Amino acid sequence: MNQLVSRWLIFNSPNAYKKPCFGEVTVTNRNQYSVAWCFKCKEKMIRIPQAYGILKSGEHMEVTIYLISSDEWPRDVIEYTGRRHRIVAECLKIPEYIRPKNAWVCLSDYFYSVLLFKIK
Repeated sequence: MNQLVSRWLIFNSPNAYKKPCFGEVTVTNRNQYSVAWCFKCKEKMIRIPQAYGILKSGEHMEVTIYLISSDEWPRDVIEYTGRRHRIVAECLKIPEYIRPKNAWVCLSDYFYSVLLFKIK
């Protein structure tokens, strides 16, 4: 996965983030091989409904990232605002002979490989 557009999502809220916000990124596989990809975030206020998948060479996918209402944040609003919150995008090359029935089938294999080899 060589390309992630947009690399920065900036959220701004006039009401202290009481209303949920969202942003979209496009994940593109610019490699010559298929990859299994995964987004990871340790902040509980950021939700990614589709945080993993498989992309063949040249494919792309739009992913929506949600910032939930500040009423549901585990800590005070001041502790989160004005700071960078990172989302890690990982990818793993998968062999071409693997043809899962759909994009979700190889998820368990992907996470198992990440745990074994600590791919970053």
